[in-house]
Amino acid sequence: MAWQPGTLWNHVEKMEKRRDAQLAREINVSLPHELTPGERLTLIRGFVTEEFVARGMVADLTLHDPVKATTGISMLMCC
Repeated sequence: MAWQPGTLWNHVEKMEKRRDAQLAREINVSLPHELTPGERLTLIRGFVTEEFVARGMVADLTLHDPVKATTGISMLMCC
């Protein structure tokens, strides 16, 4: 299911009751310039699906400047 990021994180904040709760985990990744933007997206979606979504987590991916040689990707995950 595709969520709007604001909707997702507002929902996460509503569900958490503790003030000191960790709402998300952040991972930043760089992907090689040898891959096309489409290949980078396919690779990172597959990785996130296998390693996080399959374990019941929700992932929010942000692809930074897909035209540059080395693309950065930010991933926020929550349970």
